[in-house]
Amino acid sequence: MKGRRGNSQNHQWEVLGSENVDFRDVEGTWTNCFGTVSPWGTPLTSEEYEPNARNWFRSGSGADAMSSYLGRFANAYRYGYIVEIEEPTGDPEPVKHFTMGRFSHENSVVMPDEKTAYMSDDGTGTVFFKFVADEAGDLSAGTLYAAQATQDDSTDVAATGFDLDWIELAHGTDEQIESWIAEYDDQEPGPDADYVTDAEVDEWANGNADDDRAAFLESRAAAAAVGATDEFRKMEGVNIRRDAVPGDYLYMAMSNTNATMADGQGDIAIEGDSWGAIYRMELDNEFDVERMEPVITGGPEANICGGCPYDARPDSASTVCEDCAFNPMPDEEDEEKGIVGRGLERMSESFESAQPFDPETTISEPDNVVVMDDGRVVIGEDTSNEGHDPPNMIWIYDPGDGERGPAKNPGRGRGRGRP
Repeated sequence: MKGRRGNSQNHQWEVLGSENVDFRDVEGTWTNCFGTVSPWGTPLTSEEYEPNARNWFRSGSGADAMSSYLGRFANAYRYGYIVEIEEPTGDPEPVKHFTMGRFSHENSVVMPDEKTAYMSDDGTGTVFFKFVADEAGDLSAGTLYAAQATQDDSTDVAATGFDLDWIELAHGTDEQIESWIAEYDDQEPGPDADYVTDAEVDEWANGNADDDRAAFLESRAAAAAVGATDEFRKMEGVNIRRDAVPGDYLYMAMSNTNATMADGQGDIAIEGDSWGAIYRMELDNEFDVERMEPVITGGPEANICGGCPYDARPDSASTVCEDCAFNPMPDEEDEEKGIVGRGLERMSESFESAQPFDPETTISEPDNVVVMDDGRVVIGEDTSNEGHDPPNMIWIYDPGDGERGPAKNPGRGRGRGRP
């Protein structure tokens, strides 16, 4: 897609044309989701909802469309990866990076070191992955990791964070992994078809496999088998601001925090819901992250709003937060009551009414996130939650100075959201 800058007053872009990218050389692509641009300028698109290899190879389930496209029975292990588009301004060429693992890729983002990448796994009971390339600017060889989460001594979705330990899965190259994938080509569906079984994953986890194919072809199962946390629910966009530096934040959306995050079992057991949350992770000097903590939660138990939920007048200081753009500074009487100026605390803790937020003014099922150069976070919803009207808004979250890290442009105030 090509564009050009508009006039100097509004800086708009105009789309001049578009063309499809030809994926035939990589045997097609699969359920493309969110994407980013690498530090060296190549788009990275994400193949989401990787096909179930067992069902695909044994019964042909899910294989019809791709097999029709190819003119032969397709190989499930060729789908579910990050795809880099090389030469994007010339003759674009897609390259699948098998090294970055096969799972339900929602998004990947490469750090400014041009080696470290974080990848979100969309679905129920999923894993947070990291990849570290051998060489800067080259994703074709490196090491795949998966996070083990340790929950705080709390279950409150708005306050509970997780310490992260990274478990090394395996080192690989695109060339080596592609040779393993090719072993599953030219099959016909049936009970005797070959695929990576659960028993083979366990064999790999116990150190008894001949190679590391399980780590790259069944990455989620392999990660869980060696102790990584496979309980995240609806992991969505993950992103940083351009030219981020240590002390800045990596942000991740979870469109839901229920089901496997709220079942009272395993590593994660919070009081989650269907409204979702935005988490942040501080980047250390090596662009590693060791902690995930919530900064925005949605729905009736939200910790931030995008406007006054009770249509308060500008002079009704006792019923809106001090940080709200529609609210004046509180008077001394209000301050003594302690009902204003509580910032990001829940409405039920900040208001005399003890009523929850109106869902219309809170975020619902956050999906994609983009971090602007000044540290503000653009959040796109993908929701059908009842009571959230209008649905699917774009929000801008201004974290304020205390949460921006050393971003180039300082914030304009404490945390707030705006639809």
